Amino acid sequence: MTTHQNEARCGICKAVLDQSLHADCGGDCLLCMAEAGDPGVALEVIKILKAQRNDLLTVMKQAKYNLMHQRRFGTESMTAWRNAAAYAEGDLEDAINKVEGRA
Repeated sequence: MTTHQNEARCGICKAVLDQSLHADCGGDCLLCMAEAGDPGVALEVIKILKAQRNDLLTVMKQAKYNLMHQRRFGTESMTAWRNAAAYAEGDLEDAINKVEGRA
């Protein structure tokens, strides 16, 4: 990941301020403010974490379904298995990027 000197950073942890858990909260990120004991910010962090959890569960369930479907009903060819695995890998990579703020 490349960094630029003009990016806004948290005053405490120095993370780049973005739209997720490191969103700008008056110069500090949400995580640092929650760790400092701000109850309103802590609730916001909980909401973000629950949404990320739900997004990840949805992607993992879809990947599991795709692989199960290939195993039960797909052809026995190696190409079909590779395609199913590639689609599952892509779905998981997209989810990881979204949680890490790269999507």
